[in-house]
Amino acid sequence: MAKERAACYLRHAAKVPIAWREIPRHLARPGEIGTDAGVGMRFLSSRPARAGALVEATLTVAGEACRFRGTVRWVRPQGHRFEIALRLAGPEHALRARLAEQACRIEVYRRSLSRRASRPVGIEQAAREWVERYAARFAAAWAATGSS
Repeated sequence: MAKERAACYLRHAAKVPIAWREIPRHLARPGEIGTDAGVGMRFLSSRPARAGALVEATLTVAGEACRFRGTVRWVRPQGHRFEIALRLAGPEHALRARLAEQACRIEVYRRSLSRRASRPVGIEQAAREWVERYAARFAAAWAATGSS
């Protein structure tokens, strides 16, 4: 497997935990192995993954869980944690990951607004502001992950 640059993988918003588990290859759905959406994401984990493993990641934001799958491309130690680069398994998984990551970033933004305002800020207000300020940059960063 050729070494890929970290910049080819959008970094997950670390303030929202990501859970993952390895999926045995014989349990993969059609198209999940050998299919590459052309985009990837990277995240920190307390445990390493095996390069080449099929992984199902789960992001839970506002009580909603979103699952997507991909292949682990590389793992790097980061202090007492591990950075895992996941190449997403096809367009369906890429869309799920993108929407989940966008929701994570809006939630992190909402928390930040609430702290600064010293009062709860609603998700709708935070989402509107985040979209106005950061959506274009997020879309460009997501698109850039396909440039490996």
